[in-house]
Amino acid sequence: MPAAIYLLVGLLIGAAFGFLWGLVQGRSRAPVPDERLANELRQQLAQREGDLSKLREQMTSALRAQAEAQARSQAAEELLADLKRLTRTRCARPGRPTTKPWRISGPLSGA
Repeated sequence: MPAAIYLLVGLLIGAAFGFLWGLVQGRSRAPVPDERLANELRQQLAQREGDLSKLREQMTSALRAQAEAQARSQAAEELLADLKRLTRTRCARPGRPTTKPWRISGPLSGA
């Protein structure tokens, strides 16, 4: 066989062994992970969780204030209805001058 063929076969075998050796060495060494992105994402997650807890607290206090306002409004409407009823019964008693009952105006009077 001519020397060029031996040289070519030797180069091909050497390239194959070099490729296999590089493949084995490359897989055995794991790349060092870059923790900067993970740390940044953890920081963003912590910030979002803090914001979320603040918003939950605000929503809870707003719902509590709304419930208190509705309770006050209902109590005021009941008081107004009692006052109207009392005024009508007092004005309708015999022996009393018949005057018009008081006219209550405002946002809770229903007028």
